[in-house]
Amino acid sequence: MRSRSGAVVTPRVIAIAGGSASGKSTLTRRLRDLLGPGASVVALDEFFRTDRTHGPFVVSPVDGGRHFDLNHPDAFDVPAILARIDELSRDGQRVQFILIDGAFALAFDDLTERLHLKVFVWLDDDLRLGRKIARNFAERGTNPAITFQNYVNSGRPGHDLHVARTMSKADVILHGNNSPDDNARIVSTLIHHLQPEGFP
Repeated sequence: MRSRSGAVVTPRVIAIAGGSASGKSTLTRRLRDLLGPGASVVALDEFFRTDRTHGPFVVSPVDGGRHFDLNHPDAFDVPAILARIDELSRDGQRVQFILIDGAFALAFDDLTERLHLKVFVWLDDDLRLGRKIARNFAERGTNPAITFQNYVNSGRPGHDLHVARTMSKADVILHGNNSPDDNARIVSTLIHHLQPEGFP
């Protein structure tokens, strides 16, 4: 994207973190719609490591099996995440904003160093669990008891150990029960204050 002077401007990189089912992905979608075609989304859930030989692992209370722990920061391919951000940043002709959507968006130092704005969406743990049970059942038909057991065994400990503590890094904390449109407008206003002089 170019400024009024014709210079190519580096895209603004915005992280939207928060616990599972807190409303961060809904906020990301609304924000993308507000910002327009110059906004690109990097969803961290698309960057889990493909080589799962060495973990991290968690033992399931449901079947007793050892499973790859998706609620641990080591589950992510951080170099691939950074490479994608770099790729989008080089496309300064078209990309004005890069939105990083994921519970662990503030968990990696190499990533937070590249951020211009850090957002955390907070929601009470019980409300997040209720949303997750309803969502998993509606989208995948998952038995609520299985969602609950996975939450107790991996989701909640992973959140407490690795996600909740990153809230202290946030520039702004939004409540996940707020209207997504209202939250998106708040973040959009903050983003536009970051824009370099001469930017449209």
